[in-house]
Amino acid sequence: MRILTICFALAVLTSSASAAEVAADKASGASTISNKRLRRDTDGNIVDAHDGCLQKFGDRYYLYGTAYGTTDGFNKNNRYHCYSSADLIVWKYEGELLKNPPDGVYYRPYVVYNKKTAQYVLWYNWYAILWEGQYGVATSSTPQGPFVIHDGNVKVAHKKPGDESLLVDDDGTAYLIYTSIASGHSISVEKLAPDYLSSTQENSGFLGKGCEAPALFRREQTYYALFDTCCCFGPAGSGAQLHTAEKPLGPYKHRGNINRDAAGKPIIAAQQTWVAQLPTSHGTVYVWMGDRWGSRPDGVKGHDFQFWSRPLEFTADGNIQPLQWDSNIGDKDFNKPRTAQRLALDKIVIESATYGDLASKNPARIRDVKAKVEQALRKGGGRLTVSSMAEGDDPCYGTVKTLKITYQADGRALTYTGTDPEIADLLDPE
Repeated sequence: MRILTICFALAVLTSSASAAEVAADKASGASTISNKRLRRDTDGNIVDAHDGCLQKFGDRYYLYGTAYGTTDGFNKNNRYHCYSSADLIVWKYEGELLKNPPDGVYYRPYVVYNKKTAQYVLWYNWYAILWEGQYGVATSSTPQGPFVIHDGNVKVAHKKPGDESLLVDDDGTAYLIYTSIASGHSISVEKLAPDYLSSTQENSGFLGKGCEAPALFRREQTYYALFDTCCCFGPAGSGAQLHTAEKPLGPYKHRGNINRDAAGKPIIAAQQTWVAQLPTSHGTVYVWMGDRWGSRPDGVKGHDFQFWSRPLEFTADGNIQPLQWDSNIGDKDFNKPRTAQRLALDKIVIESATYGDLASKNPARIRDVKAKVEQALRKGGGRLTVSSMAEGDDPCYGTVKTLKITYQADGRALTYTGTDPEIADLLDPE
């Protein structure tokens, strides 16, 4: 029987799967989802879809996101891309999502399905002038679009709307969770009209201030709102404050932060974009997704990595366990426990390690950090932070700094390549 292994490897590598790796996967009958490798579509192009959502419609998964290409993300060249997959592994580029968009800067596309109207509905945040935010809404009869604009300036309760996302409740009612820039980047939840094309402006009031990148979902009888402080493409990422309520418009109760450690630093160097609800043979699992801004190894913003977590773990009282680094979550149904064991430190032999602007090929911009990596591994129990390899005056200021380690792990020859501020875990190789 063929076993489909889905492995979420949570460190970052600078290239997609090599031809040898692909051949090995095919030969073994295994397929791998990895955050260590750049995802590519069936044409071989890097998947460029950020700050959007992952949905399953019918028998296919659809990944929607903003394509940044070679821009800095703040100009009018941003576009919305759609990709589809039957297995979360092989992705087909479906094309641009929005038909004939007016001139502006575009972010955060979210698509839901309205059963009553049999229409797929896209909400998006755009700016004719930064940062005079507004929402557009568009529809399509197919999940891949293209979507035709219904209203380019949807009125909501609070002015200058920014980041947003959507929830469709069990009864078919839809809700918008969003940031009001005019109100100090405050977060609120709002009920939409039955056709999802406008807002009723029935609002929860503010849940938090100075925040962005919100997500909203329901599990059993509890509603979960997650958001955190403004990140604005910051490579350090942001947290994920957790608020819960018994009703979609609240009142909400603060329950902690699932993406900050005891020192207040993000556990995952990513900014939240979505909590995917994925159907499995044993029920729905919830996967946290975040964009790892500044993680691209080649300096191209559209090549930034996107982090997908292992399924969220819920406590008996409805709280969510903190996010964690884990390279193996099991099979396609996400229901098999982790089987790989972490190696012991004495099983790791570092052969070489370099840090800096490796793409430049300039020796003056590259440091030999073998001894420092060995020291950091001993101190960190097998883990180290890539950016900790920097020391003194950094000649790579303003560039993407990369750490490359060649090592033996229990006799296997491996290479780790990661960028600031990723965490490397050499004791848990993919």
